[in-house]
Amino acid sequence: MAKKRIYKGQVLPTGVTKKERNGTVYFYAALGGKNPQICGKGDQGLQDALEAREKYSYQKRQAKREGIGLETRTTHFKSFLDMMNWFMDLAAKQKKASTYKRYLNSAGHLAKHFGSYPVSGIEAVDLEQYRAQRNAEGATDSSVDMDLRLMRMIYNKAKQNKMVPKEAGPAKYEEGGNARPRRPITDQEYQKLLEAAESDPDFRDYMMCAYETSMRPAEISALQVREVRFGEVISQVPYKEASYLDVEDIKSQNSPKDRKNVPISADLGRILNRRMEGLSPTDLVFTNRQGRKWDGTSRRFKALCEKAGVFHSIYKTYTDDQGREISGIDFYCFRATRITKWAEKYNDNIVRLASGHKNPQVYRDRYLKLDASAVMVLVEESPVKSGTKTTQEDARSLSDKGLAEISA
Repeated sequence: MAKKRIYKGQVLPTGVTKKERNGTVYFYAALGGKNPQICGKGDQGLQDALEAREKYSYQKRQAKREGIGLETRTTHFKSFLDMMNWFMDLAAKQKKASTYKRYLNSAGHLAKHFGSYPVSGIEAVDLEQYRAQRNAEGATDSSVDMDLRLMRMIYNKAKQNKMVPKEAGPAKYEEGGNARPRRPITDQEYQKLLEAAESDPDFRDYMMCAYETSMRPAEISALQVREVRFGEVISQVPYKEASYLDVEDIKSQNSPKDRKNVPISADLGRILNRRMEGLSPTDLVFTNRQGRKWDGTSRRFKALCEKAGVFHSIYKTYTDDQGREISGIDFYCFRATRITKWAEKYNDNIVRLASGHKNPQVYRDRYLKLDASAVMVLVEESPVKSGTKTTQEDARSLSDKGLAEISA
């Protein structure tokens, strides 16, 4: 028993124990249940176990004070769900419709996992378990981060109104940080997806727009006819005509949000012309079969990948037909694909303008996925045929030609 109470020479307090499995030390905290609760491994696991036990002991002391009539701080809510419903009622009156809708999505996931938890019963280790479960369901770390930001707002709002103790809630809200990298979709995979989507032409168009533009699903879903500009003058550049999409950058922090000009390719142009026929300026360009705004994109794309025989999920690793390990894909990989294809040919600043990346570091780290073949663009075909000699005049002519092309 004594071995369970000592770690690196430190005597563990009552209620905190450790177990070693396969050379790894795991820590547990007694929190009133039948069995101690695992809190993690190594030094961080010990820290979480100590915090959880301290919080549990504090709650017991508070309950004891209540029993003998001492002044104490209590919560107005029986469960986390009660507190969240209170917050959402406020948000419905105070927030924009788009913001409230985003809150609703995260609230649904939080309610499913934490709804029955007491307000003071959620610890940092619970958030780690929540992230692992959501990742297993296919959610990205960015999506989980949004859920946890909402939880933090809920607790902060309740504390500001003195409706829960200041100690209530997790001690920290760890963000993903280690978001899974997305790889470009190969030409072969894209062709398979197009063939598999022939029976669903609306989603096929939606998918092709993502591939051609690097736009996010929410930006494509909100695209209106009036934002499609064929051969029009770019507002910021007088007299310069182009075919482009003038769309709102949903990630912009400014109010009103920044807008970006996204070029229209020939393939996308044909799709837009066909879909816009008979529509009014404020109509949506991309709608589902029922003529409604697209939703459930991730779920539909997963089914399409399975139908096409394309590896799905950036959280899974597969072996391709050449025995190499390769990750799966999700819908956002279309964005990585288009940005990478642009980056192989054009200046970074131009690509960032089209994709809406204000931060060059995020652009390089998250989306610039050039592979070894990209360096082949540096190998130019020799203008001099093999077996011939180059005269001084020939060399001067080639040099002049190169300078002319650069200055053109």
